[in-house]
Amino acid sequence: MKINISCKSPILQKTLDLYLKNYVSSYDNCDFVISDVIFDGINKPICLATFRADSDIRRPMHKESLFDDLSIFYKNINKLPKIEKTNNVLDISELTSLRKSLDSINELNNKSDIDPLKEQIDNIFADFADKLYDVLKKNK
Repeated sequence: MKINISCKSPILQKTLDLYLKNYVSSYDNCDFVISDVIFDGINKPICLATFRADSDIRRPMHKESLFDDLSIFYKNINKLPKIEKTNNVLDISELTSLRKSLDSINELNNKSDIDPLKEQIDNIFADFADKLYDVLKKNK
């Protein structure tokens, strides 16, 4: 598993770099990108690390939950059929197969049953952790 990390949040970026140091790769050589935002022009799978219910990586996170979430994400992207392009045109049966695969992954990732109160609590804890980190870093 080769991962490129591209996060707007410097704390999230550093945390992921630390936890995943043995898996970090350049964008060209990676299997997928972990990010807290969706960038335009990325032609690799994006593993979202946000506080939203549809996020691929649950936040706040710890090392074990991160690896659990990454394992699920990596298995799902590897379930997608490998499609060979011929003159940049895809056969209709290949498109149908790809659509079915994407639909099944979306069903697996549908986390709409998360309680909004729990999500709010998670956001508060994450904000607190970020602020605590900043204070500790300033007072080294």
